[in-house]
Amino acid sequence: MDISERGFDPLHDLPYDLEDWALVENGIDLALRDRSESLFSLGNGFIGVRGGFEESLDGKGLGTASVYLNGVYETMPIHYHEMAHGFAQSSDTRPPAANATGFVVYADGVALSLASASVLSSMRKLDFKRGILERHIRWKLASGAVISLCYERLVSMKRASIFAQKLSVAMEQGTADIAIHTHIEAVHKAGAAQSVDAAHMPDAPHDPRLGPAFAQTPWQLEKVLKNGTAFGYAHRLKKSGIPVAVAVDHHVLKGDFSLSEVSETDIGLTQRFQAKAGPDAPLSLVKFVSYHSDTTAHSQNSPNDAALYDLAQARDAGFDRLCAEQGADLARFWEGADLEIEGAPVDSAAVRFNIFQVLQAAGRGGETSICAKGQTGEGYEGHYFWDAEIFGLPLLGHSRPERARDMLVYRHSSLEASRRHAREMGHERGALIAWRTISGRECSAYFPAGSAQYHINADVAFAIEHYMALTDDTAFLHDHGAEILFETARIWPQIGFFNPRKGGAFCIHCVTGPDEYTALVNNNFYTNAMARQHLDYAYRVAHALMADAPDVFARIANAIDLHEDEITEWRRAADAMYLPYDETLGIHPQDDSFLDKKRWDIANTPKDKFPLLLHYHPLTIYRHQVCKQADTVLAMVLLGDQFAPADKARDLRYYEDVTVHDSTLSACVFGMLASQVGRLEQAHEYFRHAAFVDLGDLHKNTGHGLHMASLGGSWMCLVNGFAGLRFVEGRPVFSPVLPDQWQGLSFRIRVRGRIILVQIGKNRCCYRLISGAPLTIQHHDQPLELKPDETMEASPLGKEPA
Repeated sequence: MDISERGFDPLHDLPYDLEDWALVENGIDLALRDRSESLFSLGNGFIGVRGGFEESLDGKGLGTASVYLNGVYETMPIHYHEMAHGFAQSSDTRPPAANATGFVVYADGVALSLASASVLSSMRKLDFKRGILERHIRWKLASGAVISLCYERLVSMKRASIFAQKLSVAMEQGTADIAIHTHIEAVHKAGAAQSVDAAHMPDAPHDPRLGPAFAQTPWQLEKVLKNGTAFGYAHRLKKSGIPVAVAVDHHVLKGDFSLSEVSETDIGLTQRFQAKAGPDAPLSLVKFVSYHSDTTAHSQNSPNDAALYDLAQARDAGFDRLCAEQGADLARFWEGADLEIEGAPVDSAAVRFNIFQVLQAAGRGGETSICAKGQTGEGYEGHYFWDAEIFGLPLLGHSRPERARDMLVYRHSSLEASRRHAREMGHERGALIAWRTISGRECSAYFPAGSAQYHINADVAFAIEHYMALTDDTAFLHDHGAEILFETARIWPQIGFFNPRKGGAFCIHCVTGPDEYTALVNNNFYTNAMARQHLDYAYRVAHALMADAPDVFARIANAIDLHEDEITEWRRAADAMYLPYDETLGIHPQDDSFLDKKRWDIANTPKDKFPLLLHYHPLTIYRHQVCKQADTVLAMVLLGDQFAPADKARDLRYYEDVTVHDSTLSACVFGMLASQVGRLEQAHEYFRHAAFVDLGDLHKNTGHGLHMASLGGSWMCLVNGFAGLRFVEGRPVFSPVLPDQWQGLSFRIRVRGRIILVQIGKNRCCYRLISGAPLTIQHHDQPLELKPDETMEASPLGKEPA
């Protein structure tokens, strides 16, 4: 399927303004509300605040923002009418946390809202450099007075538990009695914390990408918090038992406010600030908020005490200092992550937006990872998938490697749950990483397209290998990575076998690859190719540890009862791995039966029947030769040096004709392979689809949250696609190309403590070491030694520059 059939031109169809370093919305379009709330989200890896309004739409209750906390989930039972051994029993579902964003402004006793006042102008701006969401709105009151409000919102990158917002009030005409009500939502009350999904819209088709709605609030109240002027709630989730504390405090910057005592209202805890405002009497108030749970309390303090302590520290620091910290943190980040596409400034800004959102989604501390939707919405219940390692980790590994490390440490922290999952699935040894999870247990209720995706073990192993190439972090490998590699490698000999009908080749049967429109197949190409890489890397790491760190190897081997004959078996399986190949077509079949199926008639399928998963029974789809997303093509991208360029080009052309790109993971992968085989026009088209998948709402579900994998994938299109970056025997190798639409591409990456600036032009490429020790890279087959303050030049095709 031609990706262009989805049709989008960002210069004409984008309802927002993309500045170099900001996303801007002018006016209020309620038809775009859900989409805008996702796009204007702020986060820091723990707290996520959707970009909702501070005021409610009708002047009653809270504003429209929602707050999500990474790693905070309720245990939801999975109900089956027909049950079988090993089925997942429950799911981890992330509910909204107590909303403490509320700043409801009353003018002369009337709450400002679209129902009570006229909007003269409205603008909001998400700044990628400052990490701040700024909103300006001007209201005309019934009295004729004109009031201007400015909101500034930040979620602190430096202080994991802190969210803050500043409200400034100015009267442009007239005077008014102003009351500012600030709230913390009482999520423990009936009707609170309901998930938004198709269950609330009876006429809408069921969308499995959304989680279940809570029939009742999952939260229970533990206590009301009070400490000086600070107040808050201590809640606990009823089934998972996870505690969450939220506390707020305020600081008056301008205005002679009188304030009320904190009171319990229908909304929750409320405090009122009142003052007279006029043209010469502006008002300004800051609200500091602290969220804590077991995922953020790294001390002996309870979440309640930790929330109050962090809150006091933030209030003492003040809003300006928080802003300065935020700016400094992001300056360090962009120093190693900035990019520019010469001749396409809108594309540059789109990818900067995507990078910023992936950074905001990345879990911290080794206890969480990247949710498929980050903390920007309720899609996929807040679950982590293989997306995190394959599409999120490369960007973070090159820009903020400590976050990439944290993601992999999370997989180690959930290793015991993965071992239990392996036993549930009938495996006597090793660990099987859950397909979708928060806690580490399997949450997939549909095993053919969930638990059957055994490739997740190899995906995590691949991410470990990639992280080690980027960082050479031997401490991580010794403490975490090697054990993950060994325990997950043990699964392959248990589900694969040396098949005498295929000349003794090692075959893996009854699995599902990345393409979820083709399930429970034998010898899925991607799975087998990635398993081979996994087994090979686990073998190499084991022998390297035996030679260089025997004490480390002995500790791990003793802990998991690993013996050398088992490691030798990994080598045998890797060497004998069966990789399907069709001599007639000259392509790698996706699996043993894929080419024998009838092709889906994509051209004559009505456009309103996409995505197919919402309109056709799975068996109808499984009987056909049709791909939801890149599968074999992804193997060609990740393991490209293992396959001939001509084979990759034929694979790309074949799978383009049978892929419908119903997954947002697909376009970026096809784009990378198109770059690598010289089809630059198509590569550019795929790149733009990935870059604008959420900004343009190309899959019509951005309102459920942003697609983190596609956002990370758009960066990969540039760095791994057009720049051709890969690692060969630990050395960074570049094979750059440039589409005709661009004049140049430049970007910065971090590699083993260095920052490298890469500049690709029409006639020459430049590599410059911005910081760090000398490093040898490779441009095509030409080694280049980078030294501080020196620029190395080469031609795009690896010849001397003209």
